[in-house]
Amino acid sequence: MNRKYDAKLKKCTEQLISNDCRTISSFLYNSKEFGIFFLLILPYVALFCREAQEHYKVNVLDKELNDQMHDLRNTIKLLSGKYNKTENKFLEVDDLQDQYFKEQLVYDFTKELNIHYNLGVYFDDNCKVIGDTQLLDIYITSVYKDGELQKENLNKLGMSLAKSLRLISMLSHQINQKYSMSFESLKFGYHDLNTNIDDSFFYFRVNKGLNLFVLHMLSMFGMSKYVLQRFMQPNNTWRLRCEYITAHNIWSGLKVMNEHFKQNRIDGFDVSIINEFVQKGRAYFPSRFRNAMYHYDLFRDSEYSILEDFYRPDILLFGLVESSFSGKNAIDYFSELRSYMDEIEIYLNTWLNYDIKDIKWDL
Repeated sequence: MNRKYDAKLKKCTEQLISNDCRTISSFLYNSKEFGIFFLLILPYVALFCREAQEHYKVNVLDKELNDQMHDLRNTIKLLSGKYNKTENKFLEVDDLQDQYFKEQLVYDFTKELNIHYNLGVYFDDNCKVIGDTQLLDIYITSVYKDGELQKENLNKLGMSLAKSLRLISMLSHQINQKYSMSFESLKFGYHDLNTNIDDSFFYFRVNKGLNLFVLHMLSMFGMSKYVLQRFMQPNNTWRLRCEYITAHNIWSGLKVMNEHFKQNRIDGFDVSIINEFVQKGRAYFPSRFRNAMYHYDLFRDSEYSILEDFYRPDILLFGLVESSFSGKNAIDYFSELRSYMDEIEIYLNTWLNYDIKDIKWDL
């Protein structure tokens, strides 16, 4: 154990926490008129709060919020479980949303006509998917088990998170100053459908559960690429962290799909394409680097995330990338990761079959 080096890494950790706290606070403050963004980034804020609390060994979250953030944080790994279990979860949410919106119809005789919608897909102003209502429902029901998406609940959650972020900023000796981010020019739209009758939204119409799996992956990726990247600088450390975690989660989902459909083939679905993405992606997610990107402490399980030979306090991520990827710096690595994820996005988009003329812009 090198105590002097431990102290250096601790200082790096606290600088990362301070920078990311400022970014999150700024994003939430500047986007407060756009509630959809609050919902899209909730799991990543939950992860930050829990990891900052773990680092400082101070309760920045009260008991109720701590439990909520634990469950919400776990939705980040939504795609990494057994395929059947994950697909069943998606189908269960689809059915619950179907029942909920069916009950909103005024006349009983209309409830069996399937004239209601049970899924909404959100798009940015370039018609790119950035989220969907069933994925957001999973986030919300992880916090509020009764599934009631009530405005007062979300307001309470927002206020509690703001309080926790202020405490974290004090612990990290952060100056109470926010980045300026302009959301005024942003326009986003939506497309509603009923997944039980309107399968034309998806090219592959055989398996609704698989279609939802793909849609949720696109939603996660769209949040990272078309929301966070739009309003944050390329070297913003929280943006990089969210990009990485999203990429790892999607890669994990592809790996789960690959393993399942190799054994359970269905007509019309060529799993070899998925397998190619999985094999290519392995190089981007070594365990030491993964641990440091999910967690803030740079010394875990008796192992340094940043090797002393590569440590430099003046470079992006302090030598973390250099310690895990020989010959690459952070700019190189994330440029390659983005290119890899862009390839995946192009493939996932081939599953969708929507006309941009059907997108509504009256939100």
